[in-house]
Amino acid sequence: MQHHSFVIIIPSYMRSDLLKRALDSIKTQGYENWNCVVINDGSTDKTESIVKKYVNHDHRVHYLKQENSGVNVARNTGIEYAKSKFDNFYYLFIDDDDYLAEDCLSKANNSILEQPDYKWHGFNCINSDKTAKKISRIKSYGPNNYISDLMFGQNWRGDITSFIHNSLVDDLRFCQEFKNGEEWYFWSQLAVNNDTLISDTPGSFKDYLPTGLTKSGFNRDKAIQVLKFKLKILSPIVSETKMIHQVVSLAKNLYQQGNKVEARKYLFQAFSINPLYLRQYPHWIKQLFY
Repeated sequence: MQHHSFVIIIPSYMRSDLLKRALDSIKTQGYENWNCVVINDGSTDKTESIVKKYVNHDHRVHYLKQENSGVNVARNTGIEYAKSKFDNFYYLFIDDDDYLAEDCLSKANNSILEQPDYKWHGFNCINSDKTAKKISRIKSYGPNNYISDLMFGQNWRGDITSFIHNSLVDDLRFCQEFKNGEEWYFWSQLAVNNDTLISDTPGSFKDYLPTGLTKSGFNRDKAIQVLKFKLKILSPIVSETKMIHQVVSLAKNLYQQGNKVEARKYLFQAFSINPLYLRQYPHWIKQLFY
C-alpha cells in the first residue's frame, strides 16, 4: 500500500496552548508519513519553547520564526520552506486553533489511492464546541468546484479540510495585499483548473474564538479595497455578469464613504452589465436625490 506524504502548514500567533493541541492531534494520527511546519508569526508567548520541544523529539516537526506579518505571509513562508525541502506531497493548511480528527491522514491517503485522478481532496470541518456540528455544508458530496459550487453556487458552504498536491500549488501563494483573511484568492486560483473531491469524512475540528477572524470580521474596515481586489481577480475568471453584486456593493461602500463620483462610475458599470439587476436602483435613487 502506498503511503502518500503530507506537509501540514500551521501559522501561529500568541496561541501556544492551542498550538500544542494541534501538534498533539498530528502526533497521535497513527499515520507516519507527514511533516509539520510551524511558522511563529512574531509571538511573544511560549510558542517557541513549546514547539522546540516537539522539534527536539521528532524530526518531522519543523519550526520557522518571522516578524509579525500576518497569517497570509506566514502560510507563504511555510509553502516556500516545504517547496525547498520536500517532493511529491500533499499540503494541509490548518490554523493554530484547529486540530485533526482521528485517523484523518490515513483516511486522506485512502481517498487519494481510491481517486488518484484528483489532486485536491476535501474532508469535513467540524465545530469543536459541544454541538460538534459540521461546518462544511455540502449538498452533494463528490467533485465540487470552489468557484462554481461555493463562491457562485449553492452546493457548497463553509470551510473544508483540504489536501492539495504540491504540483497544483507550485508558484501560487496566499494574497499578501491583506495581512489576514481573503483566503478565497488562493482557493479560487486553485479552482480555475481543478475540482475538489469532497468526502463526507471528518477532517479537522475548528474553534471560533472571539479574537479570531470569523468572529471579529474579515477586513470589514477595508471593504472598498477588498471589493476592488475581488473585481480585479475574479472578473476575468467568471465574467462581469457574475460579479455585478460586487460592483453594486462597491458603489454602495464608496457612496457611504462620501465618494459619490466613483460610486456613480460603478453604478454605470452595473447598469451596462445588466440594466435589469434591480438591486442597483436604490443606490441610483440615493445618488440622484440625496
